[in-house]
Amino acid sequence: MDSSDITSPAVVARLRPVRVRLGLLALFLPLLGIVALWIWHEPALNGLGRFLVEETPLAPADLVVVFGNNEVPAAAAAAHIVREGYASRILLFKASRTPDEVLLDRLRIPVPTRQELAVIVMRRMGIAAGDILVEPITETGTNAQARAIARYAQSHGASRIIVLTYRSHTRRTAVLLRGALDRSSVIIVRAAPDDPFGAEGWWRDRSNSREFMMESMRWVNSIWFGDFWRRRE
Repeated sequence: MDSSDITSPAVVARLRPVRVRLGLLALFLPLLGIVALWIWHEPALNGLGRFLVEETPLAPADLVVVFGNNEVPAAAAAAHIVREGYASRILLFKASRTPDEVLLDRLRIPVPTRQELAVIVMRRMGIAAGDILVEPITETGTNAQARAIARYAQSHGASRIIVLTYRSHTRRTAVLLRGALDRSSVIIVRAAPDDPFGAEGWWRDRSNSREFMMESMRWVNSIWFGDFWRRRE
């Protein structure tokens, strides 16, 4: 068949319905996708929010760890856990002083650091000074604190650990700790009760949306890059 046969009126007439159907299909598929996204966007987005969150039921543990930079609300939750009898000790990390803290100290303005405020909160809630352990840490971030917890647990024989962190960090924290410790260890992750992040409907709140996007990028850094900003030996 030469080119003149393909362009003959009879062939063109037979191809026209095929082209029309293909054109309608090309219009219908994107429309179907938009309709599906509209119908199922809420369950899908809620599922993404739930992926970030793991809140393990409380159980007896060797240690409660106050994790991250939310020391004050997490300290109150840790004190409550100890008072309920789930653990007897609380560990928190003393990070290097921030530029604000350095300036305040230079100006001799007595303002407690975050760790000092956490200790004050726990003492005020009835936790004995000897049950509050403060360890120095030079690096910041979830990965660095997970490594610090693993080192402490291994050197002190702690195999059952309750960790209090931001709600949006709970799943990633659990994954990192379970990877850093042996399989017999039990990791329980919790958030302070008043933590503002909500897995359901997170996209309707600006701060929750920002936290979701930031935590998604932290997953990439923690899991795929292996903590890109980690100080190398």
